[in-house]
Amino acid sequence: MTFPVVFYKIGELFIFNYFFGMTIYAVRRENETVEKLINRFKKQVQTSRLVLKVKSQRYWTRNITDRLVRMSALKREEYRAKRRREQFAN
Repeated sequence: MTFPVVFYKIGELFIFNYFFGMTIYAVRRENETVEKLINRFKKQVQTSRLVLKVKSQRYWTRNITDRLVRMSALKREEYRAKRRREQFAN
């Protein structure tokens, strides 16, 4: 698995992730400090949810079987029906 690559040129920050095919970059504005540039870049990375995607791909997880999908759907439907009954009972 490939992790994101971060590039830094003078006044610009780039992050490119080969696995998800997305590029995030921040260009330094006029009279902007490097700290503000880094904070703005970090905010863009967090709002793109790239960190969550990379962390979720960190370890192998077993695929959910069709039986478990059906069972969870039935359980979810039971909870929804119970909430509807309680909602309209009051």
